[in-house]
Amino acid sequence: MSVAPSFQNLEKVGSPFIENGREYIYVICKNGNKRKVRWYTEGKEPRKKVENEEEEVGSGFDTFNAHNAFFFGDKNFITLYDGPEDIILKWREDIPIFSVLYNAWFGFYSPSYFVAQPPEGVRAVILHWEEIRRYDDENCMTMKDPDIVQHYVAEKLYGHSVSQYQGSKDEWLVHSVIIKKNITTETHYGETHIHIMLDAEGNEYVWTTTSKNLEENKTYLIKMKVKEHKEYKGVKQTIVYYCKVI
Repeated sequence: MSVAPSFQNLEKVGSPFIENGREYIYVICKNGNKRKVRWYTEGKEPRKKVENEEEEVGSGFDTFNAHNAFFFGDKNFITLYDGPEDIILKWREDIPIFSVLYNAWFGFYSPSYFVAQPPEGVRAVILHWEEIRRYDDENCMTMKDPDIVQHYVAEKLYGHSVSQYQGSKDEWLVHSVIIKKNITTETHYGETHIHIMLDAEGNEYVWTTTSKNLEENKTYLIKMKVKEHKEYKGVKQTIVYYCKVI
């Protein structure tokens, strides 16, 4: 008796159970999340996937039962957390296992079966299943596309941002910006300064450098080159480098 080869080295939780006529078991993934996978009895090992054939379970959001996988449960909600990662991780050590999970769509969150007051400095936000369900049909168990869900969750946690991506990759820009925040970290190369900068329209730029340490809440005219675009906590950021204060 076993699971598919890709899950054989993962820790198994509980005993196999039957759902919709098939046997399953829960395993602990490398990121700490619990996942339901097929359990195969002797003589019924998983067959090899043929070319162009869909995965049997969870290959895409049309077949993926997100409602069950993310533990929305009978109450149809999960609890999202907004706060410093180190505080949440420390809290997670002191509460029952599987009470606080993590994934790319929701960040840190709790299934509906765990309701508790988070530690000081951490805010709890309820996300109802109907907010991210793919269709109007209340029986639908799949959620909207991941990028849509992730953006919606970020707005729910952090509010709407007016920031828009600026320029294109390798394009030079010149803007007057105010230093919203200057985060100093220690690296092998010495002190590194992460400058979070805003222009007059509220667009956000991020410049990481070891050579400059600009003053917060002060305005500078900067020539910068676009490295890439990223979204962080619902904010569209233009990542820049080769910056020069004019």
